[in-house]
Amino acid sequence: RVASRGLGDVYKRQLRETPHTETLEKLSLASRVGRVGQMLRNETNFRRFIWGRLLGTAARGAVPFYIILVREELGLSGERLADLTIVFVTAQSLSTLAWGMLADRNGFRGVFIAALATWMAGVGFLLIDPSPTSIYLVFALVGAGMGGFLLASQQLVLEFGTARELPTRSAGTNALSELVAVFGFLAAGYLADAIPLRSLFAGTLLVQAASVMLMLRARDPRHGGIQVGIDEDV
Repeated sequence: RVASRGLGDVYKRQLRETPHTETLEKLSLASRVGRVGQMLRNETNFRRFIWGRLLGTAARGAVPFYIILVREELGLSGERLADLTIVFVTAQSLSTLAWGMLADRNGFRGVFIAALATWMAGVGFLLIDPSPTSIYLVFALVGAGMGGFLLASQQLVLEFGTARELPTRSAGTNALSELVAVFGFLAAGYLADAIPLRSLFAGTLLVQAASVMLMLRARDPRHGGIQVGIDEDV
């Protein structure tokens, strides 16, 4: 154990942080939060992306209830439900490669929109014609769509703005996203007790549609979208 710790210390001493040509001055937490707000005010495309991401994130709150609807309406066994979970996770993992290839050609804005559409298609099939066989397609579509949405949400943040603003921009948007995710799960749980699950899923489709509409109005930062910037004097 002592030897392994010693080797670890040696390797850590060899690590060097990637050199940056630009760095932000030291600021308080309140100032950092203010910068994120200023980014949202200054750049329309970035603001539309953030709102689109938050709406899509909120729709994740309904995901745990997909399996509940399936069990209630189709009466599937625990083994079949485990198979559906495997399909969902596998589709989410493997689809990342395809989404990455699409992003290389068309940018992550296109991935964001296509992934949400795939996710919505899965929920649509769940509402229209759930059956013991088609349900596998439903979970494959939802898994692939969520995988692409999460990938694009994280990567698009990196394409807006300048490199020196990246830590603040990334931390701020991720914090907002996680906060909305918490409220999304809480709201979905409350609504699942108050209304039928099908109504809940129909509502999330509307939320996802609003997210897609916002992203359709946002310009891709790779292809002419105005970058987020903060003046040096501010």
